Amino acid sequence: MRRFVVCLALAAAALPLLAARTASAETIPAGSTVTLGGDRVDDVYDIAGTILVPAYNPNVSNTGYLHLRANTITVQTTGVVSATGAGFGYTVSSGGQGVGTTPAPTAANEPGGGGSHTGLGGTGFQFAAGQPCIPFPAGPGLVYDATALAPAALVAPLTGLGSAGGGSNTVNNPAVQPGGAGGGVIILEAAVVVIDGQVRAEGRSPAPVLGTGAGGGAGGTIVIRSNGLTLGAAATISARGAAGAIGNSLGGAGGGGRVLLQAQNEPTLLDRVEASGGDPIGAPNQSGCTSTGGSAGLEELDPLPGCLDVDGDGHGSSQCAGDDCDDSDPAVSPDANEICNDIDDDCNGSTDDQLSGAPRLCAEGSVCQAGACVPVGDGGPPPVDAAVGEAPELALRGGLCSSGLPGATAAGRGLIAFGALGLAIAGATALRRRRRR
Repeated sequence: MRRFVVCLALAAAALPLLAARTASAETIPAGSTVTLGGDRVDDVYDIAGTILVPAYNPNVSNTGYLHLRANTITVQTTGVVSATGAGFGYTVSSGGQGVGTTPAPTAANEPGGGGSHTGLGGTGFQFAAGQPCIPFPAGPGLVYDATALAPAALVAPLTGLGSAGGGSNTVNNPAVQPGGAGGGVIILEAAVVVIDGQVRAEGRSPAPVLGTGAGGGAGGTIVIRSNGLTLGAAATISARGAAGAIGNSLGGAGGGGRVLLQAQNEPTLLDRVEASGGDPIGAPNQSGCTSTGGSAGLEELDPLPGCLDVDGDGHGSSQCAGDDCDDSDPAVSPDANEICNDIDDDCNGSTDDQLSGAPRLCAEGSVCQAGACVPVGDGGPPPVDAAVGEAPELALRGGLCSSGLPGATAAGRGLIAFGALGLAIAGATALRRRRRR
């Protein structure tokens, strides 16, 4: 590689060539609330505020789930990532929606059953003073996604939504009160994940309305995949089902959802993880009449096989002994060719550098400078090395300029230094003459 002398006057122009890539980050400040859904990729996610996942709408894309991919994801103590109630909802015509559809009420004063997911929803009950409790005959919906294999949400996120609870009706207003919505889906993938705050995909309880007892929604799905996973003492990871409502009947509670933690390490404080069913509720002033609670879902901790490759470029993250310096970008890896973009594309530790035999960074007649190809012109950058197809390396020297040309003699370098000193003296003399005028 040829080396050229650059005097200190060009130092400011040369510095961008030597700058490393500035990592991008998505920061959610404390006290702020944003709505995010769908698949999202960034270098770093730093969450101190609240992220709300938009409620599932079959006619709107990127609703019901959030899939974050990054090199590092941190949920601060004040941070919240919530998909509570972002799953399947309720419709009057067909009851609680979801893979395990909760039956709609058909008779007067019938309560709603709890929504199901990995756990079974609870049964609602009718009650009257001095009378035995009467269970809702249709019961809850069907259980799904309940095997010990990987959650279906990893392949198709919307399959991990929790089902809605069944509605309840009164004599005069059939299905007047809808059941609670199920939980949505949250997937976090990064080489390093730190959870000190809350990650929730819980079912939602229906609003309590006198005379009705709708069912609670089932929990959704939470998947966290990381080589290094840390759970703080204040962390909450919950796909819990919701309780039903109390009226002149009792709504059944939602079943538990699913939480999967995949990590190379074995995180502590696993008691911070919950996928239980919703709590049963008792009839006011009616001893012995209590709705059925939802059954528990699945809480799993599985080893992560090998170093995580979030961007799927065949190279694991450098944060887990891999060689990918940016696992959030498939265009960056040791297999990539360096291009002029102010990024270390080939992960060799240098930005916009040129290796012998590699494709040119820029077209002939231009040179890469500050992440952009700049045409060579009068007073512009030095020409591209035609033999290697690279921009010459710039060497900054303190004091006087010196030559790094191969084969340069000590006498030759002395002449260059002397010439530079002469130019500096001449410039100073000219400046003094102008001032005297």
